[in-house]
Amino acid sequence: MEIPVRTKRIRARVFKWFVALCALTEFLTPRPINAHEIPSDITIHVFVKPDGERLTLLVRLPLEAMRDMSFPLLGPGYLDIPKAESELRSAARLWIGDDLELFENENRLPAPEITAIRASIPSDRSFGTFDGARDHLAQPPLPEGTMLYWQQALLDVQFEYPISSDRSDFSIDPGLERLGLRVVTVLRFLPPEGEECVYEYTGYPGKVSLDPLSLQVSE
Repeated sequence: MEIPVRTKRIRARVFKWFVALCALTEFLTPRPINAHEIPSDITIHVFVKPDGERLTLLVRLPLEAMRDMSFPLLGPGYLDIPKAESELRSAARLWIGDDLELFENENRLPAPEITAIRASIPSDRSFGTFDGARDHLAQPPLPEGTMLYWQQALLDVQFEYPISSDRSDFSIDPGLERLGLRVVTVLRFLPPEGEECVYEYTGYPGKVSLDPLSLQVSE
């Protein structure tokens, strides 16, 4: 039996209204402010420097890689700098400190202490050297009122580990590949003597020996 033209038109209109209502419902459905997809490409900068009975690990990475965190925001998504430190520390522990493992003479070092942390603007270039990065982390946080959109911010962290000697053999099992779909890490190891050693790898390289006598690069 053929359906009348008028009935077809009514059904078409009903269908269009249904689609429009679904779209409106989707638009009005509240979402967590910080919910976002896994970043496609991120670069992580790491410095590792043993000195006496302490090992310093400096890390810089995009703040947007810290998923499922509730950073305090202002306006359209600016990071509320004065209120952000506690959540930045939680993010650093959860997404970096809990996964990154350091070893001294094959013995895993204990959980690190976060001795400095801050959000930085994307144009900051202080992580070009270890001294520049450490000095930057020692500075006061960005001033209140800085209009830094949280997904454009950089997260800078200083971890400290107790060690027996800076002359030990060190290795690292980074475990940070889940921070993005494609993660490139540039790691610089500064031994107590000799030149800086640079390692660059994509994704998960496995356990990396930080041996200045046999530089290895994993891809």
